Amino acid sequence: MLLDTDEKRVLVPLEDEDGNVEIYERIDLVEYLQYTFGIFLPEGQSEGEVVILQLTGDDEEKAECYDAPENETLEQAAFDLFCAKNMSRFAFDGADGNDLL
Repeated sequence: MLLDTDEKRVLVPLEDEDGNVEIYERIDLVEYLQYTFGIFLPEGQSEGEVVILQLTGDDEEKAECYDAPENETLEQAAFDLFCAKNMSRFAFDGADGNDLL
């Protein structure tokens, strides 16, 4: 995880299935049950498919760590909460998926 302290942004390098690394910016945090999820978009973009990662680790002194959500139900719940929380900030495509317009 990278932290841009000048702009207070959280940036995470993510690797795709082809081994390409792209930097994603955390655009929100949502909580569902006892879980916290980061919602990420490629750095510098304001639309496209978001990546949802679960905040992991119990030690408050360590840097944040993110992993794939435990299951699709948790991932969808996190996205639904993100949509409800950010209706005035983003436009959503309305189809099944995690896309911002």
